[in-house]
Amino acid sequence: MLAEESDWAEEEKSLDAISPFAVFGLNHSAVGINKHIKSNNVFNIQKGDKVKIKSLTWSPTGQKVQLGFINANNGKQYWTNNYSGGSKTGGTFSLGGPSGSYYIAIRTPSTNTTSINVKGQFEF
Repeated sequence: MLAEESDWAEEEKSLDAISPFAVFGLNHSAVGINKHIKSNNVFNIQKGDKVKIKSLTWSPTGQKVQLGFINANNGKQYWTNNYSGGSKTGGTFSLGGPSGSYYIAIRTPSTNTTSINVKGQFEF
């Protein structure tokens, strides 16, 4: 199986209240040039909501990736700038478009020269 994805939710207890958050992963062994993979689940995301990058790795490391949101209703896409170097841990990316129902996605820019193997873990 080339594409593998896992979605799960956990609850974290804080002193004041229980604050739910989602942790999920996106993995694919061969994302082509200018192609994307997206989460199975749709998330209700408000404009400006931040998604935390727990880990993001890809190879070959000379290629680039972008993270983003794909609107589940109209297909409109919102992407970050390119990430390079083969890995990124920590940091966040946020929705620049209107609030709504979105897939979380990883894509390769058209400037890449080969398919990539990518694995990402995200939380919000």
